[in-house]
Amino acid sequence: MNIHWTKTGNNIYVKFSILIFFVLNFTGYGDDSLSADKYSRYVKGTVEILADGHLQGSGWFASQYGEIITAAHVIKSAGKLEAINSEGKRFSVKPLAADIGNDTALLKPETNMNVKNYFICANKLPAPGEMIWLIGAPLFRHNVIVPGWVARGGLTYEFSPIFGDYVRVYHIAGGTPKGFSGGCWIDKSGKIVGVQSGMMTLGDALQGLAFVAPPDSIKRLLTYKKSASTSSIQCAVEELWEQSVDLIKKFPENSKGVVVVKITKNGVSEKAGLKKDDLIISINNKEVQKRDEFYAILRSIKKGEMATLNVISPDKPEKKTITVQLQSLEEINKMDFF
Repeated sequence: MNIHWTKTGNNIYVKFSILIFFVLNFTGYGDDSLSADKYSRYVKGTVEILADGHLQGSGWFASQYGEIITAAHVIKSAGKLEAINSEGKRFSVKPLAADIGNDTALLKPETNMNVKNYFICANKLPAPGEMIWLIGAPLFRHNVIVPGWVARGGLTYEFSPIFGDYVRVYHIAGGTPKGFSGGCWIDKSGKIVGVQSGMMTLGDALQGLAFVAPPDSIKRLLTYKKSASTSSIQCAVEELWEQSVDLIKKFPENSKGVVVVKITKNGVSEKAGLKKDDLIISINNKEVQKRDEFYAILRSIKKGEMATLNVISPDKPEKKTITVQLQSLEEINKMDFF
């Protein structure tokens, strides 16, 4: 295909054939675009989640029995929970299990259901650059589908202001306004590759990067039908190089570690003596520089066990050791459902 563009009055000719070929093939709009038939079938497997009568987020059927997966933050603090299917049928649901560390939740209809259109989870993450699709109800609009592209390899941790802690996600390049939370990300075969959790923002402005819960957390909920126990020390950290130059200068030159940026009032970290702006050099004798390293180690420690932190405070070069007992995010947020 050769398409030329001429700017009138200027002897400028731009040939787009190579560019269009590249864009169509890189983005997947050529061979991988979703057909109208597939869209109709996939939408039938989705629901919208009502919390106390308010449209709170999105979700999808995960079994023939009407079990629903959504984001854990969608149902936090909700009283009465309901779902609406694509045909407009409204029915009551109740929480069965939650995994705050991956921002996923499993709901169950209060009456028996036989669902024909439900989704199956993929066994692994989609590859970087792969095109996938999200279905949900953004800003009270219904049955909306948007594309996205896997923006990086592997998993990372992003802060959830709703839970005051980090959740385990991967990154998708794409626009996902509020209301998509809990919606299903599907690959070209129609399998679930994740649950919409959040979006990178700067102030109130969306930055085009979505946070998506991975399929392994969904499969765990569906297999065990029991809430996770996500380890927490009730504080949030960032990498040292994210901080202001003034704060960095308060630590010894070439210091490495993660900085405490938020700390829960009367939480276990505060009670143990950890303070905002403290630099955590290591956890259980393992040095850390990145938040992903810190949270991967932290989440491997079980609730009730102790985490030993080596810490430097601003303008105080002496290292100190702080021991903190790990808590469960699900218990803290009353989402263990035991």
